[in-house]
Amino acid sequence: MRLVARDPNFDNAPTEEDWSQGIIICNFLKVFHLITEVFSQTKNPTANLYFYEIWRINMLLIEESRSSNAVVMMMALKMQEKFDKYWKECSHILAVGVVLDPRHKMNLIIYCFHTIHGNGDRASFEINKVREVLQTFYDNYAILYGTNVSLVQVDERVSTSQGGRDENRFMHGYKEFIHGVQVTQPSKSELETYLEEKVHPLEDQNFDILQYWKFNESKYPILSRMVRDILAIPVSTVASESAFSTAGRVLDDFRSSLSPNTVEVLICAQDWLRDSLPHLADIPPPHTKYKVEDYETVVDINTDD
Repeated sequence: MRLVARDPNFDNAPTEEDWSQGIIICNFLKVFHLITEVFSQTKNPTANLYFYEIWRINMLLIEESRSSNAVVMMMALKMQEKFDKYWKECSHILAVGVVLDPRHKMNLIIYCFHTIHGNGDRASFEINKVREVLQTFYDNYAILYGTNVSLVQVDERVSTSQGGRDENRFMHGYKEFIHGVQVTQPSKSELETYLEEKVHPLEDQNFDILQYWKFNESKYPILSRMVRDILAIPVSTVASESAFSTAGRVLDDFRSSLSPNTVEVLICAQDWLRDSLPHLADIPPPHTKYKVEDYETVVDINTDD
């Protein structure tokens, strides 16, 4: 009776099967909701968080694409198709952010790619690709902000004997010995040193990655500059509300007086057309208008122009 009073179009109540199906779909989509909350948080949503969460989505889609529930399986297959395009283009860049997290370094990357691709050549290829991207980033920053510093460094200004006399012959021999050590032992870059060090304990609940790199800035001057830029990259330039809301693209400043029934018709018609004409799903209509907001200025741009 309550549904009849609220909805004039009410026909009959959902069956037990409908409720069960709804619960299954809600549980499937709940993971996306939780991950969106991680990306949308206002306190320290740094780039080291993105790879793991998106990997979770990938694993969920792989699992649900084999679901015994036909509805969930079809949803997962369609989502996986679009996800794969994004993952192929962005997975290595996202992985760099994880490597710069001292709690994981390369460990999480190795685990995730082996979980997706097994222990074959494909996993090794993806892991090596991450190493190449990371090294390329570091080399560019090393050119911009300084050269690598040898771990074994000798001060050329070795003190001489008192009164400005010639160097003690024993000290001269020692300097030659140290010079030979430098030649036979090539210096390590900051990146190599960082990756060879032990990972920070995962159990540390108070770990703050920004504080870590601030504290180690003098130890890794080049890496810290690289971290400063990479960790600040947002996962998306589109607000999550805009990404998940269809109504926001129907109701705008110029069509805010549409009745609820009209809005419902427009949204339903859009979904039906996309389902019946999948080849047109990603093609905007010829007279679509896009709103560009620049502080207090609103400019309408017609795509025909």
